Amino acid sequence: MNCLTCRVEGGSGSAPFLLSRFTRSTLHPVFTLLVFLLSFTVVNNAFSDEPDRVAPTRVAWQMDDSYQGPHQDTFQKLKWDVPILMRQTMINVAVKLGMHFEEGWQYPLIIDFVDLTPPGMENALAYVQLGTGKDGIAQHLSINISAYDRDPFNFEKVFAHELVHAMINDAVGAEAAIRLPVWLHEGLAVFGADQGEQMAKSYVYQTSGWSEQKLLLGLENHRGGISYAEDYWAIKYINEKHGSNSLHNFVREIISRKGDIPGALDYTCSETWDSFQKHAREFSKEEIKKIGPAKWGQGEKPY
Repeated sequence: MNCLTCRVEGGSGSAPFLLSRFTRSTLHPVFTLLVFLLSFTVVNNAFSDEPDRVAPTRVAWQMDDSYQGPHQDTFQKLKWDVPILMRQTMINVAVKLGMHFEEGWQYPLIIDFVDLTPPGMENALAYVQLGTGKDGIAQHLSINISAYDRDPFNFEKVFAHELVHAMINDAVGAEAAIRLPVWLHEGLAVFGADQGEQMAKSYVYQTSGWSEQKLLLGLENHRGGISYAEDYWAIKYINEKHGSNSLHNFVREIISRKGDIPGALDYTCSETWDSFQKHAREFSKEEIKKIGPAKWGQGEKPY
């Protein structure tokens, strides 16, 4: 797969008969209602310039269970967990981010299990790849079984995180998806998977005393996993300072505008890109202060 990063019709006889029947008396209320509804339908159709649309066909996700690696016990466990988690996790993510939940996928989604990850993603617990193959555009959500065996992580949240990536890709479209900045992808994924507070606390403890310098590098200056805290705080800023409705509308505008972040911010939050970065950074500093320095022996994993 080459990587790029869902009339009422009536005869002529009945209507004249009914009209003549009620000509000399008050119209029957039921008849009046029927005439009104029919008239509304005709007028509505007359002023509609949109042709009848056929909803695009969406496809079910698939699982590639051909894994033959050494971690068979873990594979068998996760293989059965995925179908149980899939639909409800998608619904939960859609509700939290304000996305429209739809059954199926625009681009085929294949869940597979791996021991090795692509170069540059050696520490990935799971990852999504959007690309083209012989059958067109598709997405692969790969679960790193060897990483799970080495240090078991919260599979439900990691799986939800990757589903956010796949759902955003599917909703915005492949061409726009590959242009979305990393901070937006990861901020929405961490927020949507409910990983943010644990992850932020972990990274603040790890960088105790130097958190602002090491964690707040700027949304456009992404440095891998440690930048996820700043990405998350940017999304949390919208949710807390502008409200959950604004966050939901922001996500919908990102989708409808095919990744136009400045336009979506202006429309939903009345902020420019520059003011958003400034305010999100100030908000992030306050979040670091709330967490405070780590005490002796205090700490937790980010996942």
